[in-house]
Amino acid sequence: MDLTCQETSASQPVKVAAAARNELSKAADLINEGKPQKAVAVLQKLVGKNRKNIAARRCLALAYYRGGQSESAILELKKIIALDPNNAEHYFNSGFIYHSQGENDPAVVNYEKALALDSGNLKYKKQLGETLFGMADSLYAARRSRLDNQEKIIGYLEKLIRLQSDHVNGHELLGRVFEDIGDVLTAQGNREAAKTNYEKSRDEYLKTVILDPGHKASLFLAKVCLALERNDLALRYVKSYLRFNDREFTILIGILTKLASKDPKNIELRKLLAIAYHRSSQTELAIREYKQIMVLEPNRAENYSNLGVLYRARGLQEEAAQSFERAVELEPSRLEYKKDLAGIYFSMAIIQYATFDRSRRSWSRMIDYLNRSIRYEPNNASAYRLLGKVYEEIAEYWKSHSNLKKAEDYYKKAQNAYLEMRKIEEKLKAKVNPPH
Repeated sequence: MDLTCQETSASQPVKVAAAARNELSKAADLINEGKPQKAVAVLQKLVGKNRKNIAARRCLALAYYRGGQSESAILELKKIIALDPNNAEHYFNSGFIYHSQGENDPAVVNYEKALALDSGNLKYKKQLGETLFGMADSLYAARRSRLDNQEKIIGYLEKLIRLQSDHVNGHELLGRVFEDIGDVLTAQGNREAAKTNYEKSRDEYLKTVILDPGHKASLFLAKVCLALERNDLALRYVKSYLRFNDREFTILIGILTKLASKDPKNIELRKLLAIAYHRSSQTELAIREYKQIMVLEPNRAENYSNLGVLYRARGLQEEAAQSFERAVELEPSRLEYKKDLAGIYFSMAIIQYATFDRSRRSWSRMIDYLNRSIRYEPNNASAYRLLGKVYEEIAEYWKSHSNLKKAEDYYKKAQNAYLEMRKIEEKLKAKVNPPH
């Protein structure tokens, strides 16, 4: 708010005598000290002596406002406007107080009058825009049905967008309103009218995404494109959404499920659906999707690797191992597949070794798991160490010693590599930041 106790560049300036200035300064100090009621008494006397003293009236309006007397502040501003009708600040201040009281309609009227007098003022535009969006958003949130207050909401948002064409949330909310109308009209069987509103919704969502590529409106845009039977565009915007976001899974899964039902052999769609299920902690459904993908694409190593990851997430170690084995079999040169397989076998050995009841441990199974782990990751010191401990437990000390020695060698190599890396890092730092 721009209310102050100073003279301004009013369109009808009134010179203030030195004594009056002293009283005005005293009142300003009282307001700043948190004593607005005392300031009101001082200022009322000043205004009584000179009813055209705009600086005193502005200060009086501020004192009323700070003292919780907003209605009196507004009345005072109306008197100021009558004296100085072409000063945009007075209308802006009136709008601000109305807005603070939750009286948004008169706030908008006053903000618009301020802008009419000072059309380039960015602060006025911003405040009017925020008020219009707040009114639209509140009405939208308070709806009892999807068509409640639609004309008012659209009116506020269209006015906002004329004022601020780059208002991201304004475009997004307007898109939602048109989408809601389209959904209702679809349910009523009015497909042509529904299509018109879906197209309007699409345009608003598209503007939102252009202004903010990471906005979740890309998902809403996909949903509208699906309603418009543009499945290719729906898929494109789903992929755009997944690049930036990992929320709104209910909507995302709903869109992908509909797309997959229309094109059941589309592997890319099924993979996206599996990803959505997995990210939303519905791993069993993700596994189901990958099993269907296997039928469509049975010899792709990546599919088995992904299925292994899902099995592992579910704690299904044996199934994960089988999937990773198949991935390695199909693409033996991929080191990450071998590492995943080595890791799952090592985990299976750890689970066996951690069994509290020693008599229930399967030593032969542990040895088999660890040997397989080492086969696919030969420099894994931890696997050699655990294998050494297993052989110690069953009193095969030579084998224990041999494996523990390999573990020690690999630990040393890793440690040496780490130390060498740190030396290189120091040299790099010295090169980037040479001593002065």
